[in-house]
Amino acid sequence: MNRKLLALAVGAALSLPLAAQAAPTVYGKVNASVDYLSGDSYKNVWEINSNVSRFGIKGDESLTSSLSALYQVEMGLELANGDASLSSRNRFVGLKHNDLGTVRLGRFDSAFKATEGAVDVFNDQKYADMENGVGVSGQGRLSRVVGYSSPLIANNITLNFDIQQGNNTSTDASGKHEHSSDGFAASGVYKADNLYLALGLEKGVNDGAANGGTIGDQYIGPASYGTPGLNIVGSDVDARSGIRLVGVVTAGDLQVGGLVQSTQSTNDDIGGPGNNKQDEMAFLVSAAYKMDKSNTLKGELGYNKYDFTGGDAKITFVGAGLDHSFTAATKVYGLLAYQDVKPSGAGAPKDSNFNLGLGIETKF
Repeated sequence: MNRKLLALAVGAALSLPLAAQAAPTVYGKVNASVDYLSGDSYKNVWEINSNVSRFGIKGDESLTSSLSALYQVEMGLELANGDASLSSRNRFVGLKHNDLGTVRLGRFDSAFKATEGAVDVFNDQKYADMENGVGVSGQGRLSRVVGYSSPLIANNITLNFDIQQGNNTSTDASGKHEHSSDGFAASGVYKADNLYLALGLEKGVNDGAANGGTIGDQYIGPASYGTPGLNIVGSDVDARSGIRLVGVVTAGDLQVGGLVQSTQSTNDDIGGPGNNKQDEMAFLVSAAYKMDKSNTLKGELGYNKYDFTGGDAKITFVGAGLDHSFTAATKVYGLLAYQDVKPSGAGAPKDSNFNLGLGIETKF
């Protein structure tokens, strides 16, 4: 009898670690809009767009009283078109210690990007978010990254640091590979009840597609300018460095935010001295006012100047919108946006366009 009880006790003890792992959380959002476009690049054009719809799973497992494993796998979802219906978003595995902080390995938003907080009131809108409307760079995610986030310091401050693995390249006839360089991103974030402040830094990062490629979709240059739409077309700059300062203040039902950012390309000599110069100076102010429990007015102003080889480009953006929330998960919205692009250089005409959008978003 005692042997049977002992066997049951050992079996129960061995099963405890398996029982401690919670089921993963499934989450996401779907956001689609009907957009009307008119201006220099459009004439009475209607589009149905999926605005960064996504789904994913995430979870954690307690390993000890102070240590846990965590993971996230997230996919972008295209609602309106059949091609390229899934895309890679944040994907990582990591460890979190209550006193030492969190380490993650994988592909995810850089510490620089994450400083945006709630400053972009049109976040994820195809033609009106600060990446596409104002041309603000640094809004991609980094591949091949080790990231660290500190535990809360003095109840309000978090420090973050990411290092991006450089490329392994073959440089001689022997075929041996050489490690080229590493980029990094860092931030300090202060969060209180009514105040958000963040400082972001980056050096030599590449947040383009997959493991290389362009550094986002913000470049305007003589060779690439002219693609229709409020979107701004990417070029072949491989690495970028910059600084970003963000502040958001909430006073009752009113939220006011601002962003200042300066970035520079760090490989100007690719293809010849200065061939891929891309220096940026961006400013943005935003506001959101809760009229009542269901309706929120939003507005955003942005200005950006890019200096590149052979000229420059000045971008002005104005946007206004209204959200009507049925529940905490579902809302309908309308927005009106205007983008004016004034590039210099031969073959680079002024380009101004309006966007009127009506959409619905639901989260799960």
